Amino acid sequence: MKTRYEVQKQRIQIQNDTRYMNEIEAHYNELRRFRHDYQNMLISIDEYLKTDDLEGLQEYYQKNLAPVSNRVLKEKYNLEDLSRVKVKSIKSILFSKLSYAQSQEIEVHFDLKEPLIDIIVNELDLDIALGIMLDNAIEASVGHADGEIMSAIFIEKNSTVFLIQNNVFEQLPPLWKLKEAGYSTKGKNRGIGLNSLSKIVNRNENMILETRVLGAVFLQRLTVKRVSQND
Repeated sequence: MKTRYEVQKQRIQIQNDTRYMNEIEAHYNELRRFRHDYQNMLISIDEYLKTDDLEGLQEYYQKNLAPVSNRVLKEKYNLEDLSRVKVKSIKSILFSKLSYAQSQEIEVHFDLKEPLIDIIVNELDLDIALGIMLDNAIEASVGHADGEIMSAIFIEKNSTVFLIQNNVFEQLPPLWKLKEAGYSTKGKNRGIGLNSLSKIVNRNENMILETRVLGAVFLQRLTVKRVSQND
């Protein structure tokens, strides 16, 4: 008979698999739209070339094509390091949340210099923890013209560090207040806050959470210590 945890883990896996399929379908549809837009782009510049209107073509390019090209390239390379995340559930959470942030016109960055092969911790707890951290960063950034989320994974000798930071656009209460159950800066019963995140960290002895407000930046650093099988 399956335990409650096993059932929950299976449910999360199904959700992750569904998310992967939705992402694949979304990328396929995006590719189709890009091909269609590319054909229209060629048609749009054809008349400029036929009439040797290079000045008009240059103006058209700078006004209409360059901004789109720059945005596509920027979004692509900002999340390029996600390919180095080999733990599927972690990759799914990061891709889903950061892609959603991009869709909300939040500038996002992700950095990982070497492959993340495995994690010696309760994987489900880590997935939920990362989801909470990113949800809170998105909630704090959405709707702001200068909204930006910086995220990174650092693989060190004895630990793996997950770093997520976002800009602060309003006066935050003390950190102990943010950790209260159900507290949110966005209104009653809206935010998860840090309460659930703290509970997850507290039940995993090899997890350490550091939360800081540094000027106009809210920083969360989740460290997963490597514990050998003999410990």
